[in-house]
Amino acid sequence: MKKRFLSILSLFVLSPTLLFAAPKIATLDVSKASDAHELNLAGIAAYKEAKASLENDPRKAAVIEMAKKVQALQRSLQELNPESEEHKKMLKDGQAAKASYDDILNEWTQYRTEKLRAMTEKVVAETNKRLNEIVVVSRAIADAEGYDWLLETAGNTSSKMPVVLYLRKSTDITEQVITKVNLDYPAEKPAEGAE
Repeated sequence: MKKRFLSILSLFVLSPTLLFAAPKIATLDVSKASDAHELNLAGIAAYKEAKASLENDPRKAAVIEMAKKVQALQRSLQELNPESEEHKKMLKDGQAAKASYDDILNEWTQYRTEKLRAMTEKVVAETNKRLNEIVVVSRAIADAEGYDWLLETAGNTSSKMPVVLYLRKSTDITEQVITKVNLDYPAEKPAEGAE
């Protein structure tokens, strides 16, 4: 009896796969899923449009125009005799122009900074929304298909090494996740001539 027990025990010790089934593993490239998310595509287009609008703002043109005026006055002042009445009048005009330039430059800088901050906050909020949707959808797919583990393959550690260095057998569910997260969003059509 003891001999039979030992032979059965050795069978289990030598073959652990008889005791445990190998885990079913899926992988997901979160970066690829996020890039292909329709909210990302729409967000990129909206960000580019807002940035272009900001760069074409009339305040920026006014700053550039005033800077040119101040530079022209400075050049003209250098050509005049410092003792002349014309120099004194142009110096006053130059000081007034410089004060106006400083005011509109400060106003433009504050306005631009606020707009860029708001744009960045919107991008961060949209990114978080996309990532949360990807997590929810990928977990649902993994659960429905009976995966034991779902590994994210695009991420890196703090040492810039991939989180997953090697995986012998897994199923990539990235395309399933992309399809599922985009079901609720209409596909963005690129504008004529856009890249």
